[in-house]
Amino acid sequence: GSIDLDPASNEVANEWIGASTYYTIENQGLDKEWSGNVWMNPPFASKSLKPLVDKLVKSNIEQAIVLTNNNTDTKVGQELLKWADAICLVAGRIKFMKPDGTENKAPLQGQIVYYKGNNQGSFKQEFSQHGTVFIKE
Repeated sequence: GSIDLDPASNEVANEWIGASTYYTIENQGLDKEWSGNVWMNPPFASKSLKPLVDKLVKSNIEQAIVLTNNNTDTKVGQELLKWADAICLVAGRIKFMKPDGTENKAPLQGQIVYYKGNNQGSFKQEFSQHGTVFIKE
């Protein structure tokens, strides 16, 4: 479906994501209402990550997909695991782009995708091609 909000983005990233609304470091959305279908690939530094995750978990959203480092051993990772309806443990490592659009080196850690919403079956169908998917019962 559509992406209504990307709360941790920039202009170059939104060319790929295509969110109706996106927030950047300059116009952070922590003080704004979050709703609808949310895509979030937040900065992985815990200082930036925790406020964004706290906001997401408390927001009235329809669905959300969150991509982070595989941080399940951290407090934020545990909070996301409790919140999510499904997860995908990504096979391999994702090469990210820098804000200027150039390719970054492969990260040192693997990634995980968290899903919140009522379409776990669609999530599993789409993300199984990228790794192992687990659905919460």
